[in-house]
Amino acid sequence: MNIGGREARLRLGPLQKPRDVSDSPASDVSRIPSEIPSTVGISESPSVDGIGVLMISDFVYPGLGGVETHIYQLSNCLVNMGYRVVMFSHSRVHPRRPRSARHGVRYLANGVKAYYYASPVMHEQCTWAQPIGTFPILREILVRERISIVHGHQAPSSLTLECIAHAKNLGYGAIFTDHSLFGFADAGSIHVNKCLKIFLSQIDACISVSYTNKENLCLRACIPPKKISVIPNALNYELFSPNPSIPDNGFINPAPSVVNVVMIGRLTFRKGTDLLAQAIPIIASRFQNNVRFIIGGDGPKQLLLEEMRERFGLYDRVVLLGGLSQKQVRKTLRCGHVFLNASLTEAFCIGILEAACTGLLVVCTNVGGVTEVLPPHLASFVECNPQALADGATIAIQKVLNGQWDPWAIHREVAPMYNWTNVAHRVHAVYQHALQAPQVPYTQIVKSWALSWDYSLWANIYIYFVQLFMGLLWCLYRPP
Repeated sequence: MNIGGREARLRLGPLQKPRDVSDSPASDVSRIPSEIPSTVGISESPSVDGIGVLMISDFVYPGLGGVETHIYQLSNCLVNMGYRVVMFSHSRVHPRRPRSARHGVRYLANGVKAYYYASPVMHEQCTWAQPIGTFPILREILVRERISIVHGHQAPSSLTLECIAHAKNLGYGAIFTDHSLFGFADAGSIHVNKCLKIFLSQIDACISVSYTNKENLCLRACIPPKKISVIPNALNYELFSPNPSIPDNGFINPAPSVVNVVMIGRLTFRKGTDLLAQAIPIIASRFQNNVRFIIGGDGPKQLLLEEMRERFGLYDRVVLLGGLSQKQVRKTLRCGHVFLNASLTEAFCIGILEAACTGLLVVCTNVGGVTEVLPPHLASFVECNPQALADGATIAIQKVLNGQWDPWAIHREVAPMYNWTNVAHRVHAVYQHALQAPQVPYTQIVKSWALSWDYSLWANIYIYFVQLFMGLLWCLYRPP
């Protein structure tokens, strides 16, 4: 079967029957209660004995972002715990960065195996919906890699929702992690919410990255709250430490002559690029030549920032770095003093966590679940408008200019708050719950889909046809 076009072809051995979950050593683990707690206990040495986990999303490495970081770091920690982790995503072609292209089968750090299959991309790395086309390759991977759990990430990923539906039809445990907040009024959100309601109707368990995200997912997908666990993101605090040239001896004196205000993220409307374009000139007018803005990231709104820089004559004070690698992100944060985040919606912002761990003063819009990430004395949360954002940044800049800034103290307080090992142990408890859940009959899956329909007549007919065809494929491709 061809995954990556002519450049990569799967060379797989004979088919093997998937391991029966009920006979696996995982069934000996102490039972998880039927209602998964939002905060689960951490086992020192969980017994997993090579249970296979398939991570699925349109947003994986080498892409950069919160979802990509979450999947990459969680996979490495699960491998360290004894799991066998496999990734499944679409192929990537980057004309400006050929080394970022991905086709076929790759091996990542720690032995994580990644399948990149050829699929057309619709918008911002989301693939076209093809619920029937993904079934053969997904089933091939599930059987050959002896997968027991399918773990999908991010609601806008059509690949995630398709594979979760196929996994439930084939009798595999399915987990879904939501990383973003969505509304209920605009056309895009309405469509995503309806798809979630259908495809997650028989999900074994869900994970949200914040309590705000949990409430949002519960309302959008009509999932019982007891099925949703809250497990936040984390970071490697060893990678994000303050600039070594800054002495660890209390407040910085003398104060720096130029304050660097750093902004890193995708330059999109949802990330508040329009707010930044209005707030930066206000801040620049208050500080003549002792404030500089460093913006990392690329996206469709980059042209807006370039126009703002030209209109207000800020060529020497606004630096646009473009897309950054992980090493460049750390280097850029170490050059800064204040971190500015203007997101319009955010479930859990890893960016402000990395900035605070690096010792920067964080100014962030008060939206979504960002207030759950850091305590109030470590971050300034402002209203979602240009004037409030400029006022919050002004206060933080004044603190730096007055020498009231101790990056090492901030780092020591933030570093122990989050770590990926803790996250992996909590996800392990959710996995055990999914492994012990009874298998759902196919007739019940079809019934749950029917009860979830609230589309138009023709859309319902199409969905029903797809489900029946998936059932036919299940009968043809099920293991002997």
